[in-house]
Amino acid sequence: MGIDISGGLIMGIDISGGLIMGIDISGGLIMGIDISGGLIMCIDISGGLIMGIDISGRLIIGIDISGGLIMDIDISGGLIMCIDISCGLIMGIVISGGLLLGIDISGGLIMGIDISGGLIMGIDISGGLIMGIDISGELIMGIDISGGLLLGIEISGGLIMGIDISGGLIMGIDISGGLIMGVGIETSSHKVGLFQHCCLSYELVLADGSLVKCSKVSVNTEQQNICWTRVL
Repeated sequence: MGIDISGGLIMGIDISGGLIMGIDISGGLIMGIDISGGLIMCIDISGGLIMGIDISGRLIIGIDISGGLIMDIDISGGLIMCIDISCGLIMGIVISGGLLLGIDISGGLIMGIDISGGLIMGIDISGGLIMGIDISGELIMGIDISGGLLLGIEISGGLIMGIDISGGLIMGIDISGGLIMGVGIETSSHKVGLFQHCCLSYELVLADGSLVKCSKVSVNTEQQNICWTRVL
């Protein structure tokens, strides 16, 4: 408890059933931390590195890294909460049945996040990138990306709701058995209007397997009013 290392190194810490709390490392490195049944809380690293953290069924809360790197965090059935990384990188996070809540990355990168049966909620990325997110049967809600990019999102039987992208790009979204609801109302509707008023056209697969292009100039009026059916 209360470890303070300025410009130093913590490597290969193995704590069984214990607690690490209030670690403050300025410009240093935390590498290869293995805690079985323990807790990591309030880690503050300025310009440093957290690499290879393995926590089974426990909690990481209040991690603050300025300009640093979090790499290869493996948490089974645990929780990552309130991670704040300025201009940094989160890479290779694997969480089984856990929760990512309140991740704030300014100008940074979230890459290769694999969450099985978990939840990503309230992700706020300014000018950043979310790439290759694979969530099976779960929920992405309230994603706000200003000038950023969503690429290759695959959600099976889930829901994407309230995506607000200012000057950005959504590319290659694959939703199997998903839902767009609320008659086109989403988080930016107060600025730009309803979804069907902003979307120029979209392709729709009908029950008979045929593919039709829906737009304001569609001959079929049912295609023009498809958004008002409440379910796509």
